[in-house]
Amino acid sequence: VADEVVTLDVDFNLELTFGDVIHSRVFQLKSQRRFLPDLGASFGIKFLRLADCRTRLWWSFSESKLMVAFREPPDVKWDIAARVFGLELPNWLEDDVLCLGLRRVLSSFNLKNPIVVPLDVQEQMDRGAAAAAAASFAAAREVERATAAAAKAAETMRRVAASAAERGGGAMPE
Repeated sequence: VADEVVTLDVDFNLELTFGDVIHSRVFQLKSQRRFLPDLGASFGIKFLRLADCRTRLWWSFSESKLMVAFREPPDVKWDIAARVFGLELPNWLEDDVLCLGLRRVLSSFNLKNPIVVPLDVQEQMDRGAAAAAAASFAAAREVERATAAAAKAAETMRRVAASAAERGGGAMPE
């Protein structure tokens, strides 16, 4: 099994900058459940920095998956603006406390509990083919419905023209 797994230790720093100004409603959180109220939560982000990321990657060929773990907790910094119930959160809460929460979440994906990313190419291709077939079937059904509606409209127009021709005493156009 060891010859079917590639293991890499990757150390990196990542910085994503989204602009010079924090836009207040870049992301908006909405409840998908009827019994949970919508908190009116939204947030904007100026930058996200992950520094001193010491990760381990495992790529299992036999199981078609990639596993990612942090060997040490990464240093996380960001500048965000968050609103809940229409009220802006204080900077110490959004930039320090929430950032600490993100660091803990990322740190939980350690060597004993890695993030697992399925890489089964054939399964993904099968899913894609099934989705394409379903879309094709739906499109064909829509074309069939549109054709039937057009035929019905043409028949109605033929009847109207025949009725008009009978009333007017003239010949019906071909």
